[in-house]
Amino acid sequence: MAIVRRELSALRRPDGLPNTVLQQIQLLSSWENWSTRSVHKSGEEMRIISLSRWIRDIFMQASTQVLFGDTMMQLSPNLMEDFYTFDDRSWMVLYSIPMPWSLKMRLALKRTQHAIKIYLNLSPKRKSDASLVMKQLEEAMKGEGFLQGDAPAVLSLIYWGFNTNAWKACFWCMCYIINDPNLLNAITEEVQPIVETSSCPADLAANLRQCPKLKSTYLETLRFTASTGSARESQTEQLLGGKKIRAHTDLVIVYREMLMDSDIFGIDSDKFVWHRFLNNDELSKGPGFRPFGGGVGQCPGRFLAQSEILSLIALAVTRFNLEVDVVSSVPDLDTKTPSLGMMGPVNGQDMLVRVTRKISEQPDKTSHLARIGS
Repeated sequence: MAIVRRELSALRRPDGLPNTVLQQIQLLSSWENWSTRSVHKSGEEMRIISLSRWIRDIFMQASTQVLFGDTMMQLSPNLMEDFYTFDDRSWMVLYSIPMPWSLKMRLALKRTQHAIKIYLNLSPKRKSDASLVMKQLEEAMKGEGFLQGDAPAVLSLIYWGFNTNAWKACFWCMCYIINDPNLLNAITEEVQPIVETSSCPADLAANLRQCPKLKSTYLETLRFTASTGSARESQTEQLLGGKKIRAHTDLVIVYREMLMDSDIFGIDSDKFVWHRFLNNDELSKGPGFRPFGGGVGQCPGRFLAQSEILSLIALAVTRFNLEVDVVSSVPDLDTKTPSLGMMGPVNGQDMLVRVTRKISEQPDKTSHLARIGS
């Protein structure tokens, strides 16, 4: 995991994992490279799309392409669907749900790991376009002598970490933005000059972190939709909330209780308020704001996830006209299914969005950054 953590921190290195992932997101979010599986209805200049599927496909395809190169999708064209089936039920692993209730999850995980096993057995030449981190992981596992044994399981865990939460946070953030025309216009105006002047994807992501309205909306989305937790062991006997906690007691910390605490975030903490962090930036620095967990268990990919989310939102609102379809609305949070990070929408719910291409985003009429893949 040290290899992965080191690579995830290389946010500004041109050939680093974060920058190459952002390059793929930029390409995949263009009109020409649109995920056809997300389209419900289309015309020459209009599409009605599943917002969740569009975002999920972009993030999944970007990470797969960067980590494994072209070969993985050629070998296993159903990899994304298998992963989605597993990911939607991945909580069953943590709760040790037995057969037959976990059958779909187990079969999907088995197929995902089998695809990775086939990939690992390929010659280095077939995998020459894989990421540096994937090559380093293979070498490290060879040195430990378990490439044919546990390697597919280890890599599937890393692959799952890349793809399970970021798309959900981006989905909810875009839901709230598109559902509020005033907020959509405000954020579009805020990010437009940055999209036009940023020289590369990493530069764009860094500059977007300085956009107060976009950043506040992002932070409020994390607060409102995260359901993270941490496991700890008490080292000494303590008195907590009138209860005696003995030494060496296993504890589960549910961060959502803090994220929804009205004493910390105000009497309207049960509502989504996009400007909450705009009015009080210190809220994101306090001990009550832990959307990515805390301590040694804090998500190592949180900075890449932020870059992915802010970048896709900025590209989407500047490239396209976006409005909620007449038959759609913001979905309900699925608060019943156990979550390992960000909560998803209630099963069967989605936001359908009507998308048209902005005149300013036609070929040869945009900035250097917006033209790439648009």
